[in-house]
Amino acid sequence: MPVAHYAGRAVPVDADGFLTDSSQWTPDIAEAIAAEAGIAPLTSEHWTVLFPGSPGPLAARVAGLPWPRGRQ
Repeated sequence: MPVAHYAGRAVPVDADGFLTDSSQWTPDIAEAIAAEAGIAPLTSEHWTVLFPGSPGPLAARVAGLPWPRGRQ
C-alpha cells in the first residue's frame, strides 16, 4: 500500500492519493494535501468546500475521505 508524507506523518493512501483511513485526517494533513494540489493555503472559503474544477474528488481527498463512489 502506498504511503504519503503529510505534516510530518506517514499516512496510507490508495493509488490515486486518497487516504485509506479517514481517521488519519487532520486539518494539517488537509493543508499539506491542498499545497500538493496547488490550492494552499486553505482559506475560510476553501473550508466551506469552494474547490476549483471538479470539486467532489478534490474535496474528498483534502477531507481525508475515500474517492467518491461511481468514479470514472
